[in-house]
Amino acid sequence: MNIAELGRQIGKLHRLSRTFEEMNPTRYINDWFQNEEYAFLKYIPEEESTIRDVAQIVIFVCSFAILEAIRKLNNTLEMFGIYGFKLSEFRLELVIAVILLIPMIENEYDTYVKDKTERYALTLEENTFEIINETAFVRAKKAITGYLPNGFNTKSHEFYNIIENEKVVGYVWVKIVEEKKSAFLYEIYLKEEFRSKGIGKKVMIELESHLANRKIAFFRLHVFGNNEHAINLYNNLGFHVAGINMYKEIAK
Repeated sequence: MNIAELGRQIGKLHRLSRTFEEMNPTRYINDWFQNEEYAFLKYIPEEESTIRDVAQIVIFVCSFAILEAIRKLNNTLEMFGIYGFKLSEFRLELVIAVILLIPMIENEYDTYVKDKTERYALTLEENTFEIINETAFVRAKKAITGYLPNGFNTKSHEFYNIIENEKVVGYVWVKIVEEKKSAFLYEIYLKEEFRSKGIGKKVMIELESHLANRKIAFFRLHVFGNNEHAINLYNNLGFHVAGINMYKEIAK
């Protein structure tokens, strides 16, 4: 079983919360050792300050070791789309959430890029404002080949299936250039019957979290002016307009 397939199988389970490292484990461990039920420190006389100091050091070292172990585990789980643990009252709790984005394998990419080319050709037909001799399909195929000269293995490009109830309901194509701390969303696509259900927003939030974990600072995308639903979504998610292409038809 390869990594992608393993990731797909794990994706059928549940994602875990990423909030552990945002919390203060030392505080939680101190509270745990000093509360009414577990407070062994209260049995150490005040005059035995050295013993108390050593106990506090042990608590701190334990909390640091736990944090480091969980951090490393979270980094490993991140490879498979699993996002870690959170600490609550010194109990590790699993937070239930369904994984939405699962990396494609190569034969899935082949199916995807064929479908993408056909859909992109339709988009070009609706959004081309000049006279061009080539058909929209030829132009779409050339454009996608230009973006992906090595197909599935083109550097920095990543492809994901959007999964809902164990079904593929759409796709994500994103280019991530880590040395520039930048990502560009080429496509988020949902099949028609799965639109207007909040899935797109959840996918964008998950993708943004994934990029943040990889220290990506800038997340860019392009949207056609007639795609009002997508524009509203991106506005609500905090995207800003970086430029506007405009046209005017002055003759038929």
